Amino acid sequence: MLVVHIAFECAPIYKTGGLGDVVGSLPIALSKLGVEVAVVIPGYGFIKRKKYLPGTQIPVFYAESQWFTKPNTRHDPKIQAVKYAHFAIASLDELKRRDIRPDILHCHDWHAGLIPWLLKAQPDAFFARTKTILTIHNIAYQGNFPLAFLKRAETQNIYELLAKQHKRISFLKEGIRAADFISTVSPHHATEIRRGKVGFGLSQVVRGKRGKFVGIINGIDYRVWNPRTDRLIRRRFGRTTLTAGKSENKTFLQKQLGLTVSPEIPLFGFVARLSSQKGIDVLLPLLQNVPKRRIQIVILGAGEAKYTQLLKRLQTPEFNKWVSLNFKFDEKLAHQIYAASDFFLIPSHYEPCGLTQMISMAYGAIPVATDVGGLHDTIISGKTGFLFRKITSPELLNTVRQALHVYIETGKLAKFRRLLLRQNFSWDKSAREYVRLYRKVAHL
Repeated sequence: MLVVHIAFECAPIYKTGGLGDVVGSLPIALSKLGVEVAVVIPGYGFIKRKKYLPGTQIPVFYAESQWFTKPNTRHDPKIQAVKYAHFAIASLDELKRRDIRPDILHCHDWHAGLIPWLLKAQPDAFFARTKTILTIHNIAYQGNFPLAFLKRAETQNIYELLAKQHKRISFLKEGIRAADFISTVSPHHATEIRRGKVGFGLSQVVRGKRGKFVGIINGIDYRVWNPRTDRLIRRRFGRTTLTAGKSENKTFLQKQLGLTVSPEIPLFGFVARLSSQKGIDVLLPLLQNVPKRRIQIVILGAGEAKYTQLLKRLQTPEFNKWVSLNFKFDEKLAHQIYAASDFFLIPSHYEPCGLTQMISMAYGAIPVATDVGGLHDTIISGKTGFLFRKITSPELLNTVRQALHVYIETGKLAKFRRLLLRQNFSWDKSAREYVRLYRKVAHL
């Protein structure tokens, strides 16, 4: 069976977020199970292209377009619309040029949403036996644009196919309707979408798939996220060196970031986009009380300007010893925060899967998170983390208090941490579920 993954990013070749990690890791796990796999991403002019996923023989192909030569740093919708509409066309052209006839085209998020639609709207004998799966990684991002944006030479075909019926286009909606099967990245999130809790207007469309929708939890790559082998942290550690390793990594990070240096102070990490989804509004009141509660919080992330400005108000001499704000994407610092933190804050309003909680557990940091999506599926409240249902600042503060009771009692903390390091969120189990899905879809 040949499965081709199509996405706008693939780590480590090009990565902007968790989707890149998934597309860079899942094909490797599938390959180990005997699935023939390939990856297609845009032929960006600003990346170092690799013929294979590093350390593997999994080929990576590049869909070519003039729209990929420069980064669209401002995310101009007029550019985004044409860029990813042409990505759909160029991806299929690249496969045909190479005479690659997949059994399954596994398309990821709205950027690749028009691929299943194209194959239905304009059947191509070359792909006659090819089935399509569309995975929704974040249903809030749908690729919604005025159809007029596609009235260009490169995308005229798509424009003409849709113009009789539509004035606007949703790449994700068209993909959901056309794909042979839909998946999302955790079972609980799949339920949330179907029930309309986080459907962002698409719940009814998803329910219309009539049983062709499933949630499969993501995994993490333990070759990258492993405190025993991690070369980016101050001191590597495992189960037998956990306490000493956490302590040394914490004091190192405290010194590096200008925080009060003490292994006794509870350290909370937060690594995420600064967006409404990630619960910055819920987190802010807690941050304002951090010096009084004598805990430390390290934040790493970039995103919406309004949240950056609100957080910057905390950059005062009073707070700088207790709160470290780092408005950037920094892979090395992210690893160091996971290794140093006692707890990890994940107050998301919704979280399709989340990798943060899995990574924090791998590094012995206890997640404090909302009871949503993949957080619900991967954290056992009171055993491998702390979950709260009502997404408010008082509930977050109350849950932080519960977590601190564990920190105060040395025996409980050590037991908690040992259990965290025994958790296994490798791609192996999820890959087997995808193989079963591929076989099912191939025979539809």
